[in-house]
Amino acid sequence: EQEDPAAMIGHAAASALMSRPEQTLKDVANPAISATYDAQLWKGVALARQGKWAEAREKLKSVQFAVTALPLDVQRAVLVTAMRASLEVRDYSGAAKISSDFDLVGIPPSMRPQVSVMRGWLDEAIKEFEKAIELDPGSAHAHDNLATVYSEKKLWREALSEIDPARLVFLDESGVTTEMTRRYRRRRSPNHRRLRL
Repeated sequence: EQEDPAAMIGHAAASALMSRPEQTLKDVANPAISATYDAQLWKGVALARQGKWAEAREKLKSVQFAVTALPLDVQRAVLVTAMRASLEVRDYSGAAKISSDFDLVGIPPSMRPQVSVMRGWLDEAIKEFEKAIELDPGSAHAHDNLATVYSEKKLWREALSEIDPARLVFLDESGVTTEMTRRYRRRRSPNHRRLRL
């Protein structure tokens, strides 16, 4: 009995959205769906989750029209991934086009900080992360992201104030210590010269 292509695409999509890129790539390699636009879209998302930005950007760029058929919340997740892939490979005009797509689909409050950062609106991102922290003061993710935005603006004192010793072991989704934590640890090491704050 042959599997239903719609079910296979659904499984690939779910795997991609749950950050299981290996499973997604396995799903979309099935000859019954591998040539479809949907399979290429989810392959692009999976490649982005693996940090293969150039390949991800090409896949997502070639199937951008297929995104509009998805539910709005899924469209937004794919657009964030596509925008990041464009930014990672320095395709700023592509990122700007994707950024304007958010004006059509809207940006929910939970995505505003991330989209603001990708748009380069760091002051807006700071406001959004501060709102998130107001709602959930214990959110290590929000504090870490706010610290990162502060560091991008070279507001070192503010950045360091967002890193509390209990958060030094905070790991991002991929299990790798966040960049801000690495910076903090380097500054605290005896071999690193002290910054003037």
